[in-house]
Amino acid sequence: MQLTPRYLVSNRTFLIADETGFVVEYNPVYKRQLQVFKGIQNVLEFQLLNADQKPIDITKYTFSDSTETPQIVFVAFDENNRKIIEHEGEVIFEDDSAVNRGLFRVVITENDLLNIKDQYLSYAIYLQDANGLPRLTYADSHFGMEGTIKISSEALPGPQPTYSVTNFLPYNSDPNVEEWYSEPVSAEPGINGNEALHTAAVY
Repeated sequence: MQLTPRYLVSNRTFLIADETGFVVEYNPVYKRQLQVFKGIQNVLEFQLLNADQKPIDITKYTFSDSTETPQIVFVAFDENNRKIIEHEGEVIFEDDSAVNRGLFRVVITENDLLNIKDQYLSYAIYLQDANGLPRLTYADSHFGMEGTIKISSEALPGPQPTYSVTNFLPYNSDPNVEEWYSEPVSAEPGINGNEALHTAAVY
């Protein structure tokens, strides 16, 4: 018998909030690449830290011109800098311990990635107050804003691409007979076996 471990862990990333106005450490925090999979719901967890690597209570984090807790916004861009994903972050209220303080999650749904090919996306997270004024969070303590997401379909490849029949020939040479036939389409029985489901649309 083969024993293979699998890991069920939270996909957690640490962010830096500019509270002091200057960098207090020399080495940047390692910003790892996120990986999300097509065909399933991906839950990403983030934790907001200050420059001293201390978690920040998001519920009490306000701007100078607002008394309301800011909204957390997650945006992702493709290689052409087009925004293709935008979600509001959900603050995780478990307790006020240092482990859970500053935690929020972003859910990337199956539908978000449905029509997106496997590629690398860049993402940013910012806080937005009641007046609509944004403030960026940073991926490292040297004010690097941008993070990277790899979109992969390796876990659940999904259905095969459709096959379109475009070439038709007349059934015989009689011009009065409106019969046409297409090129053959293989059902690939060697791959599909006896349980394959084939659908056809004619228009």
